[in-house]
Amino acid sequence: MDLGSALGGSGLVTLILAIGGGLKWWVGRKDAQKDPLPKDAAAVALSASSVEVAHAVLNEVRAEMSEMRTELAGERSNRHGLEARVEAAESTIRHHESLFSAAMGYVETLLRHIRDGRMPPAPPVPKDLRDLIDPSLHD
Repeated sequence: MDLGSALGGSGLVTLILAIGGGLKWWVGRKDAQKDPLPKDAAAVALSASSVEVAHAVLNEVRAEMSEMRTELAGERSNRHGLEARVEAAESTIRHHESLFSAAMGYVETLLRHIRDGRMPPAPPVPKDLRDLIDPSLHD
């Protein structure tokens, strides 16, 4: 009697499956026992990788800080220029406010002169306004 007829059709399949399962279990066990990379070597590799990433991040941060310092220096320069322009504008505004106040005071003086029926000459032009008014009108 040969092996195929002794085991029958389903017995052969069962035998093949049992042998395959046993081989799979044995290979898995041997594979699990082996450490593919020693723990010290893995720690060194992980540390080296972490250091490389940290250096890359540090270089990127340094580049960004350098750009920001350059931008800040430009902004400070612009700010100083703007501050000078604002100070000049404020000075001009104060000067015009002073002239406006003097002009309003003179207009009030002229109106009182007219209202009171006083005769010429008109009140003298204030010193601040002399350069602004036509000389033929105040001499």
